Amino acid sequence: MAGCISCFGRFSSRKGTPGRKQGRAATPVVPSRSGDSSKWATLPPDILSTITDRLPIPERVRVRAVCTTWFQSLEGPCPYFRDGRPHLMINRYRDDGSDLRMARPLDGEWFSAPLLPTAAGKVWCVGHKDGWVVSVHDLDITLFNPVTEEQVKFPRFYDMPGVDVKALPCVGKVVLSCTPTTSPGGVITAMALARDRNIAYAKSTDRNWTTIPVADDNVVRDFVYHNGLFCDLCSGPVDWEEDDDDEDVVRSYRRSNMSMLSFDESGYTSISYKYVDRLEGGMLSLASSPNDLLLVLGIPEEHSAKYSKFKIMTFQPTQRNKWVQVEDLGEHCLLLDAVQSTLLPVADAAGLERNRVYLGGLYMSSMNELVVTTGAFDVATGASEPCFPSTSPLETLHDVIPCWFTPILS
Repeated sequence: MAGCISCFGRFSSRKGTPGRKQGRAATPVVPSRSGDSSKWATLPPDILSTITDRLPIPERVRVRAVCTTWFQSLEGPCPYFRDGRPHLMINRYRDDGSDLRMARPLDGEWFSAPLLPTAAGKVWCVGHKDGWVVSVHDLDITLFNPVTEEQVKFPRFYDMPGVDVKALPCVGKVVLSCTPTTSPGGVITAMALARDRNIAYAKSTDRNWTTIPVADDNVVRDFVYHNGLFCDLCSGPVDWEEDDDDEDVVRSYRRSNMSMLSFDESGYTSISYKYVDRLEGGMLSLASSPNDLLLVLGIPEEHSAKYSKFKIMTFQPTQRNKWVQVEDLGEHCLLLDAVQSTLLPVADAAGLERNRVYLGGLYMSSMNELVVTTGAFDVATGASEPCFPSTSPLETLHDVIPCWFTPILS
């Protein structure tokens, strides 16, 4: 309660006017005892609103948490979120980009919320980190906090070689080195992947994007920021080999390469380029853990495009060409969507369970069929269960970019 009462100290008390005759001395203010705490809960809602409107968002969150009466009387700093649990958000070409469909896992509640900067035309979400969303509108890339409504502008994407400005979106993914939440006042570096597989990076203080060359015979599968480095996974040229048991059987596969890029004031430096052993799976996605770089492989069902299980691997730099399977994520869960993979402590994900992969998104199958796959997958056993009681809003959308978003309300 003390944290709540301290809010009132921000406003000046009325004082006597000099030169006027003062009446009876004012009764000194006595701090509230615990027995008087119920009086604070009976303050009229309009007075509560007047007070909290002048407070920064973190303190508004604390005020609402004081008691049930205050929680019910005051609107939240962002009324679309009741807590900091992850939400699945989807937007599509036919809708206004500032109006997203949201879903809370487990309770299956779907609602609409204006969580992206308002703009004329389509706004896409192409990345998220620490309560911030990266949005793309035409060639504008913006880092946006839906709770505080703060924005950070990056250079326009018009000077990126080979970018198709008619593609929606022209940028498929953006990865950040940090956010204003984790690095207040710091310089933010972003890496972007265009639809034609070009890669570029820019700092929040730059005027232009800088292109990173990619070999003509390589395809960028995914990239992530990990321990101060941007790491990307590329598929190399197709190789062919004969089956040892049957000379008539010839298999094809792509070599995979891991690039690790370091950034400094002069630009980027490729500090290592590692050959990665052949990896089987229909989907490859990188994720960063506190200690290891993780690779998520989606394995589809036989004769089907939907993923039935997932394998999580970790790269061992001391063992050349070696990926080791991970069977326990500790006290973490993995959020996987059409944009990226995010490892999240279960302590920060109310209601979600440890050692699970929570999947919400659309993926392109090997047969070029767009398929919805959602669910919670146990990393140790491979067992799966629904994470949304109803996926009908997803199943009826065919041009969406699903994306997990975890609001930070404190």
